[in-house]
Amino acid sequence: MKLLFFWTLLSLCASFSQAATALPANAGQRVVHLDGTMHIKDKEPWPVKQRYYDRRREWHPFVLGPLAGHTNQITWTEKAGGELRVEVYLDFVLVPTDQSVQVVYDMRFFEGATENTNDLEDQKGGSVIIKKDRPASIDVTLRNRGTGGGDRARVRFQLVNAVETNV
Repeated sequence: MKLLFFWTLLSLCASFSQAATALPANAGQRVVHLDGTMHIKDKEPWPVKQRYYDRRREWHPFVLGPLAGHTNQITWTEKAGGELRVEVYLDFVLVPTDQSVQVVYDMRFFEGATENTNDLEDQKGGSVIIKKDRPASIDVTLRNRGTGGGDRARVRFQLVNAVETNV
């Protein structure tokens, strides 16, 4: 009886060991693909026409997971027209229970005498969940409604939470 128990226990341990080694090296790892666009409008008084600035950025995909870390941060700053600045801060957090990725964003729009002004005209924040193996998007418009108003920036991101395949 003791021999049968020992043999059963040994078989169970061997099967658990095989199951553990059978997991792919990327188990629990997710890859986030991210690209963004900014459409900035610099409204000038008559007779000067308004100016438009388009910016596009694509980031190298990054891994979130047990081996790479469960968080990542991205910062994107663009300047335009000698007086406008847009700052974007994105925080990515992997949710291990369902392998979704939460993205928390903070976007700021500055307008002043130079692009380095500290005159904050608009700020918006929020969050979005990118479900496992799904795309998501963020679309935010920031505006200057004060003196010299009419300036704006539309910031858009396309994101995908995919399985890791050796990025």
